[in-house]
Amino acid sequence: MLGKPSGKTMPYKLRTTTFAIVAENTSIDHYENVLVALKDEGGGEYIAIKQESDEVAINFEEWPLIVEAVERLMEHESAKEDAAPKKEPAATKEFLDVIEFTREDALEVVGGDYKALVRAFLWSETSHGHDYWRDRCDGREKLSAEDKALIQSWIDASKSND
Repeated sequence: MLGKPSGKTMPYKLRTTTFAIVAENTSIDHYENVLVALKDEGGGEYIAIKQESDEVAINFEEWPLIVEAVERLMEHESAKEDAAPKKEPAATKEFLDVIEFTREDALEVVGGDYKALVRAFLWSETSHGHDYWRDRCDGREKLSAEDKALIQSWIDASKSND
């Protein structure tokens, strides 16, 4: 009978086999969450790291080398330079044309309507990039004082470029 003890005793133990790395204020099933799992498909245990549908299998022997490689890259001077925030070019008429800047929508953004970001300018043409602005428009990240000041500088420049 299903679910009824067979009379044999099997030793069981509780094992942690998966950790979820979850951003604050997101659901447990959010697509950006990272799962770190212990797996075994018959050839021995290994670590699997998964985000959305992408998975990387890592043998235990590989892990120390991967950690070392990541640490060395993080310490490398060029990695530090790449991580530094990029500066936007001067808000010339040409730049505002390239990003398809819309003053009215930008004023709404600075006034607190972050959904207007989607209409205010072409995100991918800024040094911050598409994902940066999408996260702010969708509420995953807050629009910082620096972001507001940048958009305000574009508003001010668009007035003088008329």
